[in-house]
Amino acid sequence: MKTTVFVAGEFEAAHQLDNYDGPCRNLHGHSYKVQVGYSGDIGPDGMVVDMSVVRSLLEAVLSTLDHTYLNTHPRLDHTTAEAIAHYIWGELESALPADLEVVRVWETAKGWVEVCRTL
Repeated sequence: MKTTVFVAGEFEAAHQLDNYDGPCRNLHGHSYKVQVGYSGDIGPDGMVVDMSVVRSLLEAVLSTLDHTYLNTHPRLDHTTAEAIAHYIWGELESALPADLEVVRVWETAKGWVEVCRTL
């Protein structure tokens, strides 16, 4: 039976959407929430993956985004929630032996993006 372990984090950042006809073209900020899920079989230690290890990895990635102006981030081609989720995926995908299944990024309490291994 497959089991998925989830860990959450957050970061604060500012951005503006270039070439966008709407209010988000102006400089503004968000309190982003992020959740990642790794899946696999439960090992002999009773865990799929150590949550503290996942938390440390996620915090390291989010620290590169926290309190920044995302438009100047060297690894983001765009500053949309979609691009941020894909960036986080790319940083975490091969970090652990368990399978990264999902990365969720909430830009607001009512809107989020989900990148999944399979939909």
